[in-house]
Amino acid sequence: MARRRPSLKDYLTTGKVFVEEVPPAPGTVVAAPLPAEADHAASGQEPPIETTTDETKPQTPLPPKILELLGDADREQWTPLLTAAAIEERPIGELSARREEFRTLDRNRYTLFLLDTPKGTLTPVRTSVRIREPLAALLLWDETGSAVVYYSEAYA
Repeated sequence: MARRRPSLKDYLTTGKVFVEEVPPAPGTVVAAPLPAEADHAASGQEPPIETTTDETKPQTPLPPKILELLGDADREQWTPLLTAAAIEERPIGELSARREEFRTLDRNRYTLFLLDTPKGTLTPVRTSVRIREPLAALLLWDETGSAVVYYSEAYA
């Protein structure tokens, strides 16, 4: 099953990332949905019996490892974004290859963030010379809602 692209609409005003539903319009009051039992009672039907096994339970994805490396302030900011995004985790490999990738990527679509030490903050990379040791991880954020995290050998 393909993951839906997270919606960042109104993220700055609400602080929430919407994955499945469309965010409510500003100033609208959203009514809470009725529980399933009340909905079936109103229609005069008996509620269906739920049979869930381990195979039919929806699996929640594990949070990416980079959240463990972030400082407290950054973790609060990045947790909703990274848990909603499709994350691919890779070893960093050669730094010269990451520099060349940074030089050739589309700056309107991708943003590269650098985490130089564990419990540090993610800082945006503006020039390729910033991609150097020491570093813990690189986060390549795609505006379509996916990301690639490159970990150095010490934190992979």
